[in-house]
Amino acid sequence: MQFNEDDFQLRTRGGYNNNCTAIENSDADMTGVYGINHRSILNQSRYFHVIGGLPGDAMHDVLEGVLQYETKKFLKYAINEQSYFSLEQLNQWIQHFDFGYADSSNGPSPIADQTLNSTTNSLKQKVNVLYNDNDDEYSAKIRKSNGVLQNV
Repeated sequence: MQFNEDDFQLRTRGGYNNNCTAIENSDADMTGVYGINHRSILNQSRYFHVIGGLPGDAMHDVLEGVLQYETKKFLKYAINEQSYFSLEQLNQWIQHFDFGYADSSNGPSPIADQTLNSTTNSLKQKVNVLYNDNDDEYSAKIRKSNGVLQNV
């Protein structure tokens, strides 16, 4: 899937105000529909409106947004189309990479084949796709963690 700017409608002041009115007048929770929780108090300023006045949000727009799609697209290209390296090699690199003291427990999980080749644009995965029935130490740890999570 590819995203093109022409496929999306840019938010305008009028559209924003219409969305806020719809949220305010609806009995249902409409906040997830428009990505707006309520009308911003910042719009009460004569010289400012949140549409056109706020900078982009790098964390949500890039790091949790488009970057995951681009990373998956690149990995599929590099692994499946060009054979620059294998998924197994990538997972070995991930497992043995020194993320440093502060991030040693927060490193990325190995990527399952079904996750990489799924039709979704995300690399997010559930813990049960990260291991197979092999009795290696890593799979045993994942199975144990998964069991704990299911009982919580």
